[in-house]
Amino acid sequence: MLLGVYDKQLVAWLSRYRISMYSLSRVSVATGVYDKSAIRSRNKAGVHAPWRRIGKACYGVTARRNSHLDVGPSYYRGLVQLNFKAVIWIVLAFQPDHALLRKVYEDHVSRCERDYGANDPRTAQAARDLGFFLKEAGDNKAAAGAFAKGLRIDQAKYGADAPQSLAGMIALAAVSGPVDAEALLRRSLASKSMNSQLAIPALSTLGDLRFAAGDPKGAVSCWRLALQHAEAVRGPESEDAERILYSLSQAVDVKESIELLARALAIARHLWGDRHPETATCEVNLAHALLKAGRNEDAAEQARAALSAFEASLGPRHPRVAVALSTIAEALTAQGNARAAEPLYRRAWEIDRQALGEKDPRTLEDARALNALK
Repeated sequence: MLLGVYDKQLVAWLSRYRISMYSLSRVSVATGVYDKSAIRSRNKAGVHAPWRRIGKACYGVTARRNSHLDVGPSYYRGLVQLNFKAVIWIVLAFQPDHALLRKVYEDHVSRCERDYGANDPRTAQAARDLGFFLKEAGDNKAAAGAFAKGLRIDQAKYGADAPQSLAGMIALAAVSGPVDAEALLRRSLASKSMNSQLAIPALSTLGDLRFAAGDPKGAVSCWRLALQHAEAVRGPESEDAERILYSLSQAVDVKESIELLARALAIARHLWGDRHPETATCEVNLAHALLKAGRNEDAAEQARAALSAFEASLGPRHPRVAVALSTIAEALTAQGNARAAEPLYRRAWEIDRQALGEKDPRTLEDARALNALK
């Protein structure tokens, strides 16, 4: 990592081109520069990684996925649409790590406090940018402090029911404990100033909380409302709609789950094409639902399509390839063809063992599946 020597150059370059520090940090996360743990699984397969972030950053679309929370004045809201060469240049030239980026964010908050005052909206936005960065880095406790600071300023400046304040509540809820998060979300949703754009993340997060608390009925209610808002505001084939359909599929009966996941797959194909990892992710999710319904041949077909897409886009040794292999093997086993399933399970185990380690839960699951065939 190049530290110290490039610190001032990095800040100067960002200021010159008005590139959001939050945007740069997301590019760093997406490219694995400082935090490879940013690749988090959306299901047991571990097949939900920030590919859409990479695509957005590299091909001229804003890298910020939390734009619905970015309200109020801010110097850094003018995001440069980065092209592929610019992203590569940033990563290779500066190699920014977590410590450097955090320091830059914290220094920006301090400068805003000094230049504009501790209660200025620009200070609030700087605090929120720091909060988003810390959230991406997995430091929810520190992120909560930054979001709370921005929220206090916005509430004092605009009022508790202003859109800025409601957005701040939703951001704070995302990094708070379940009890505090639910209270914040319900308070924001009860506000007369709540709008569809803000309701999408609020209802989605509240649904996640209810599902985690063992209340699938309450979760489904929240997610259905979130889906209605997403389709009304961003269209029926938006990323938000695809994500919420997946969430809904986890809490309904198998028949409806298959229908929801088929819709999500159609959206993914529309957004990213047939060979994109995100599309293959949807195919794996649908295959698992088909397995639950006893539709083993259909499940194998979906999983084979996912395997082809993963191998083409990620290479033959990627853990997502192992996910697809295991799913095909599971479908073959359910059809009574354990002999054909064994080499697939073995290949999945070898991939996960090399990529994730022998003690990773996915590697251990592969080993258990292999032993069960004996």
